[in-house]
Amino acid sequence: MQRKEPAWPGIITTVLGALWLGVFPLWQDLSYTHITRAKWLGMLVLTGVTVVAVLLCVLVLAAKKQLRQVLRWHPVQLLAVGYFAWVALSALLGEWAGTLNAQGQRVVWMGAIRYEGLLTHLCYAAVFLCMSLFPPRMKAVLAAASTALMLFAGVVALQYAGVNVLGLYPAGRSIYANYEFQGTIGNIDMVSGYLSLLVPLLLGAFVTREKGGWHLLAAGSLGAALEWCMEVQSGLIALLLLCGLLVLLALRFPAFRRRACLALAGIAAGLALRGMLFLPWLDSTTPRAVQPVVFTMTDKALAGVIAVAVLMVAADIFRRHPGKAMPGKGILCLVLVAAVLAVTVVAVLPVPQTAGGLYELHEILHGRPQDQFGSWRLGAWRHTLDMSRDSLIFGNGPDTFYYALREHLQQLGASLGENFDNPHNEYVAIFSNNGLPALLLYLTLLAGVLAACLRAKQWALALAVGCYAMQGFFSFSICLVSPMFWSVMGMAVAQLQSEPKRAIIGDEVNEH
Repeated sequence: MQRKEPAWPGIITTVLGALWLGVFPLWQDLSYTHITRAKWLGMLVLTGVTVVAVLLCVLVLAAKKQLRQVLRWHPVQLLAVGYFAWVALSALLGEWAGTLNAQGQRVVWMGAIRYEGLLTHLCYAAVFLCMSLFPPRMKAVLAAASTALMLFAGVVALQYAGVNVLGLYPAGRSIYANYEFQGTIGNIDMVSGYLSLLVPLLLGAFVTREKGGWHLLAAGSLGAALEWCMEVQSGLIALLLLCGLLVLLALRFPAFRRRACLALAGIAAGLALRGMLFLPWLDSTTPRAVQPVVFTMTDKALAGVIAVAVLMVAADIFRRHPGKAMPGKGILCLVLVAAVLAVTVVAVLPVPQTAGGLYELHEILHGRPQDQFGSWRLGAWRHTLDMSRDSLIFGNGPDTFYYALREHLQQLGASLGENFDNPHNEYVAIFSNNGLPALLLYLTLLAGVLAACLRAKQWALALAVGCYAMQGFFSFSICLVSPMFWSVMGMAVAQLQSEPKRAIIGDEVNEH
């Protein structure tokens, strides 16, 4: 007779998952002045709690001779160990390993400006490995995550109304003068990373449930509305990717179609809300403090309302007539055709310079890239790849990019229109800081987790990891958000090693 596994290790990781996705995003010290340090300290505290709790679990299980029965192992854990081990090697052998920061600390250990040295990466490694050992109860974790996201949205809403919630804006500052800082994470680029992880996770979990989970839809829709209102391009790209993936999921699985339409309606409602809000820091050329946030009606709002109406009708139709599943090969052909068509349209049609990112993509497709594209990101990427040719194996060392790029530009007599302390591309940053082997290990780890999630039909986890990885092309690792990503990665691995057909949500639909 097979011995029943003890439930309490999973309860421990459930509490830890709730801390990372429910408490950490709200963690701050009542000021934007040192929000990064506050989050970094919070990460150290929660990492310590995580390590101690999981270590005690392992010791108790070992004492009871139940460790082999409960402990979960997966090949991607070895990939993660390899990646972080190479990061550690780059801290010892990187070209700039001996550099000191402004505080006289070794950059590769403490970081240059954003605390992204080896100490922080070891915390990421500990969070991932600890959270990957025992499968948590994802319903409870997602309940905590959705509650935190709704509270986060509430803070932002009050800030839009002119209320300095928690005193986060220092004296003389406000949403009108510093809209780049919102919520309890701070910089909207980092907030966008948080939303690119949580919105797909929550909406994906809602879509793949047979019933209930309306709090997931509410929180995910609010998160999508924040993405529309902040207008961070990387976040909008991830949000559009999510929409496309939800459509593909609905085409493949008829049982998901009604709820996929509801999730897409929630995203469209966020677009409508953005179109109904006059945000002076984005919509006005007059001094920001002159005009308050007011309700209005624009073409964007109308488009969002129409989309919501159409999707709600479609949801009702699919409730009664789900239809048949589209074969996997048909979906693959559809994706390829859509991708080719999109690239062709952007390349062939005239795109005005006012179109921003679309214009820049149009010019790149025509072989006319310019360094200033993407707020000078393209120039930063070009120079980073150029300077990294001499340090392919171990890179320059963790978080040494600022010093390496500065010297590289001085040697060339070149300059960029903005000051970069990282290349604003997570993959380029890994290549520069830790070397080509580290980048290959990281990409293989991501691909391994995604492939395993797809095989196990863990759709919500695949959506979260995939959308976060997409926004990583325009963002970077930082302790404000990355600990949550590594905790989700760890929980995904733990969930993959539970029963073969066990779903992320207990009543999730797996067979169609």
